[in-house]
Amino acid sequence: MKWKSRCYRLMCLSLISALLFSAIATVTVPKTARAASTEVYVANDGDDNNTGTITSPFRTLAKAQSSVRDLIPSSTGPIHIWVRGGTYYLDQTLVFNPQDSGQTNKPVIYSAYEGEKVILSGGKKLTPTWRDYQGGIKVADIGAGLDFDGLFLNSQRQILARYPNYDPNVAILGGYASDALAPSRVAKWSDPTTGLVRGLHGNEWGRNY
Repeated sequence: MKWKSRCYRLMCLSLISALLFSAIATVTVPKTARAASTEVYVANDGDDNNTGTITSPFRTLAKAQSSVRDLIPSSTGPIHIWVRGGTYYLDQTLVFNPQDSGQTNKPVIYSAYEGEKVILSGGKKLTPTWRDYQGGIKVADIGAGLDFDGLFLNSQRQILARYPNYDPNVAILGGYASDALAPSRVAKWSDPTTGLVRGLHGNEWGRNY
């Protein structure tokens, strides 16, 4: 009889514990009690003198990053940086370090705005005036001081001026010539410091020099 009574009490305690655990496990924090997310916006038509809101966005990611760094110490919830659609040309490398990091319950999040495509480009956008040269060739003045080894026109990579001319039917380098560095040819270069020489070694491997 005592054994049955003890078992009954244990069963009751187990049932009460299960009910309490179930009640605790289903408790949720109301949305109104959660820490609100701070939102910062960046858009191509924005201005870095703006406040960074959706109606007054910043122009650059660098400005948004600087603003967020000031917000992190006093933040009580997530900080979400929304980048509106478009291509953003970066004059300098965008570097993130521990200073930009949030915490588990207060993360810092960079995202493309919902449904929009964002491109971060290390290139420089050129808007030159083209003019006819000869033989169907067009030329444009892009100014001085640019150092690049790739050119895109309407999102298509272009072939830079080279010798020999690019030949898609030649698998090796798109064409090569043994006299590429002949003294008579080099003497005609107006500025040798801007040239790139592609060296081809044994087993068809090479690099730019």
